[in-house]
Amino acid sequence: MNQFSEYTILEERHFRLLHLLPRKKTAESEPPMIECKLEVAHLDLPNSFEALSYVWGSPHETRPILLEGHVFHCTKSLHTALSRLVLEDKTRVLWVDAICIDQSDLDERAEQVKHMRYIYQEADAVLSFLGDPFDGIHAAIEYLCAAADDASIHLNPKHEHFISVNNMDASSDQLSEYIVRLFNLPWWKRVWTVQEFCLAKTGTFYCGGHMVPVNKMTQGVANLLQHAATCCMADDLAFGGSYALADSDVELDVCDALLRLEQLQQAAELQPEGPFHSTLLTFRIRLATDPRDKIYGLFGLAPYVSDLVTMDYAAPVERVYEEFTVAYINRRKNVHLLSALGGNRALPNLASFAPDWTIRPSSGWSTDEGWMLTLFNRAINNRAFFNASGGTEARWEYLGPGKARANAFIFDTICVAEPEQINPLLLWETAQEWLKGIHELVKKSTRTDKVTTEEDGNSYTREDHLNFLRALCGDLIHAQDGIEEEPVGDSPERIAMLEDWWTILMSSDLPSNISLNTNDLQRSVYMVSQGRSFVITERGYMGWADNHVRVGDFVAILAGGVAPFILSSVVGPTESGGIEGVSGDNACVRRYRVLGDAYIHGIMQGEAFGLAGREKGDFDELFLV
Repeated sequence: MNQFSEYTILEERHFRLLHLLPRKKTAESEPPMIECKLEVAHLDLPNSFEALSYVWGSPHETRPILLEGHVFHCTKSLHTALSRLVLEDKTRVLWVDAICIDQSDLDERAEQVKHMRYIYQEADAVLSFLGDPFDGIHAAIEYLCAAADDASIHLNPKHEHFISVNNMDASSDQLSEYIVRLFNLPWWKRVWTVQEFCLAKTGTFYCGGHMVPVNKMTQGVANLLQHAATCCMADDLAFGGSYALADSDVELDVCDALLRLEQLQQAAELQPEGPFHSTLLTFRIRLATDPRDKIYGLFGLAPYVSDLVTMDYAAPVERVYEEFTVAYINRRKNVHLLSALGGNRALPNLASFAPDWTIRPSSGWSTDEGWMLTLFNRAINNRAFFNASGGTEARWEYLGPGKARANAFIFDTICVAEPEQINPLLLWETAQEWLKGIHELVKKSTRTDKVTTEEDGNSYTREDHLNFLRALCGDLIHAQDGIEEEPVGDSPERIAMLEDWWTILMSSDLPSNISLNTNDLQRSVYMVSQGRSFVITERGYMGWADNHVRVGDFVAILAGGVAPFILSSVVGPTESGGIEGVSGDNACVRRYRVLGDAYIHGIMQGEAFGLAGREKGDFDELFLV
């Protein structure tokens, strides 16, 4: 879009509104140019307007409109939305970010972004333009609306009453692709649309000539997911298959696609009190033109964190991410945000302790979106079941670009690291051989703190074997009566399930019918192992750590952490490199990179303090880079 020279400077707590003038009647075949005017409004006075939610689209594909009598080039997608919204007989008052904010003024952009929560909360309605229509969109919308109208109707055609549109139902690949395509339109992929949806009083989805109230589509999705989770899903249903769209870089099944709206609805219900790190992790896969907006664009959902950093579009992205990480950790007094670490990183100058929100990591066998969902669920499980730091509080200090000081201590050292090979796309024999190899390594390892008798010596006992099995599944089993996990612990029933599962794994022939218990355990193993390597420590502990882990890396306890973390030492003792407050005898300090959190069986409940001869809360100061 071109610069518009007629913007006036906005005074404090003011914002602009766009007046979309009525369509002019003309005898010409070409539609008349869209005409608009700007109004400056005050945040503290009553205002009546609708807010537009859309994806900007390519800045190189523009269309002209008249703004205050001057030609203004807006993107094609915005022009399409304005053309759809212009009325025949009266002016429509809108808030449109691309026009109402002077995008060439970075200071104004930063100031106006602070008002986004007010704007979308106070708008009479939020109008969401999903993207260009496609063949089949009518069938997809009709199917969702039918699901919304009757919560009792099934999606599986094996039931007497089930949803069918145009002779298509849940067994239809064509309908499945239409629904996936609907939820893969550009609007679902952008980070800004999250808060625009969540803050709305009410809203409408637009796509081509279709209009659907947000509450109706939300109800339809909720009903479909409920049936899918309880009575209607089957292996032979097309809804369970993954669809790779020609113009997309991800594969989705229908339930994955529907979850894109379900996640928005859950976020709307949680704001403004929900944990912001969960919001960041949930919508991490969404895109932003400016990488700073991966954080700024969600601040409207959590006003309690918006003061942690100054919104500055001129600041280096790395500094924004680093300062936010340290400030958020100190505000929350925990390191839950660091559950977003792991995988490959795209910003080479970003400190290891700050999550790289620009990446879309992949485990190699799952879609990026599936990987993100696993990270999110794993973080929830960690917070629900584990407490490696014993409920201590994190106290960090930002020491300048690329440097921070944290209260933590080194507990152990990695001596074995084997990348996982038990994912669903590998041959059964490959996974079995890998597990046998890991089992042999575990049998040879000896816990240095393990009490043995002269009779048993270093023999591999049943207790050792159970610890190995519990480490493999992260000591959690997928609950059969819901979507939650439940701890293995000392439950005889769950221990028996583990031993039966291992017997099946080690059998020469894979059974033709896999039991529900086996599938539940497999799911738990996939959850804890995805993107990780199986590790054994010098003390004889075992578990899972990020795939970048190497022999010689350290297991550390970070204050405020529910799980241990893996740190790698910067090669050799290095000079402090200008770390503030480090001088004299401490001028030569060891610095560490943070690889990510880990599951290390036996130290997930704060045991590391006693095992290391420390009192609870006794931490060192570690320098992170």
